[in-house]
Amino acid sequence: MTGTTIERHAGRAPAESIAIRRRVFIEEQGVPEADELDGREAECVHFLARDAQGRAIGCARLRPYGAQHKVERVAVLPELRGGGLGRDLMSAVETHAHSAGARDLVLHAQASRVLRETRLAELRPALRRSGH
Repeated sequence: MTGTTIERHAGRAPAESIAIRRRVFIEEQGVPEADELDGREAECVHFLARDAQGRAIGCARLRPYGAQHKVERVAVLPELRGGGLGRDLMSAVETHAHSAGARDLVLHAQASRVLRETRLAELRPALRRSGH
């Protein structure tokens, strides 16, 4: 998306990321709060997308997962879906993970929505998709 920046935060999730996740996962999709806010924020690297005006519009997190890294909590505000922001977030996460030495990524997401948005099946064949 034009004018979008993606910030990277280690450890504690930015409050804006939590607000986006609360809106998308808890309120919109009905995910139990205890499942969404799982207490693993400190072990993650968080990605927060902002529009040209500085408004938080999307987020994701990357968590060590055994010998791999797990991409989780990928969320885009409903009014901005379909414009490529999910793809941009995934690209930022993947670039960071590989520069940090990760060889394998596991994706924890609604596969059909993420695949449709990012074309992961075509663009990133080494990225394993997981339903959990």
